[in-house]
Amino acid sequence: MTLIIFTLTAFSFLSSVWSVPTPFSSVEFSAADDTSYIPVRELYKSLSLPEIPTTFQQGMVLSLSNETRYGYQFSRTPDKLLRMFKTPFGSVLKPLLGKWINETEAFHHWGIMVSTEPPYNDTSREVRKGKKVPRPETGTIFELRNSGTTGLVYLDVKKWQNYQMRAEKVKFLGKLNKSDIELVNIGRAYIKEVGREGFHNFYRNCQVFTSWYSRALWPRTPLGTRADQLFGKLLWWFKDWKKTAKYGWDKFVNLLGFKKPVEEVDVEAEFVPPEVLLQERGEKVGEARKENLEGRGWGRMRTRRG
Repeated sequence: MTLIIFTLTAFSFLSSVWSVPTPFSSVEFSAADDTSYIPVRELYKSLSLPEIPTTFQQGMVLSLSNETRYGYQFSRTPDKLLRMFKTPFGSVLKPLLGKWINETEAFHHWGIMVSTEPPYNDTSREVRKGKKVPRPETGTIFELRNSGTTGLVYLDVKKWQNYQMRAEKVKFLGKLNKSDIELVNIGRAYIKEVGREGFHNFYRNCQVFTSWYSRALWPRTPLGTRADQLFGKLLWWFKDWKKTAKYGWDKFVNLLGFKKPVEEVDVEAEFVPPEVLLQERGEKVGEARKENLEGRGWGRMRTRRG
């Protein structure tokens, strides 16, 4: 119980840092003037795969080759949290929460990195999937980025060698034989899924995106526990009381010996293969033209959360 209270305190602190609603409240954003806005959820439902907001780091060279490469999951403490610990308010909480948050991946930003460098191995045994290994020096990053101003969700493609706060160790996910075009399109498919429901720092975030992306490429490789999965998916209990009550009742009915389907409280974060996501639009993971990879002026689009 003490650990649960401690964790909820951490979540409340993170909510104040990220300026987002806690799992126990709701918020609606509206324009201050008479400007017409496109609800973000409606926008992402209507976007085709090439139209998904995507940014490429300057100087990025994308490969069309299907050569064997290696996948890794990385995590880092969010920038906003580090800045918050430097404020008077954050400095008070840092002795209590700082070390724990820095060492707990459930509170970190997650992303996927693909490299030509195999996992470092100082033994004759093959490196087990899901194991932490020393980081590669080069690679390509695929990560989610959200805009607190517009509510847009982006796929960012970056160079690992230029990335800020590179952890000394990363989690080895496995081998893959996909081109950068295919990896970008898989990332776009899951960015669209996040955008369709709207970004949320607890329920639909970089961790959910990374877990979907990883499972699509390495379905049998375990990842760490996401924040929303802690303590029996505790955060989801507070998101929709009716759904939580139905979940509890259905569980109780099954305990009595009656067989009744039980819908998990976190069904919104359930994994869906990318092929299924794209099937209804007749798109394929491997299809992309060169112009689809060019930058777009997403910062000028009028949107709102909704």
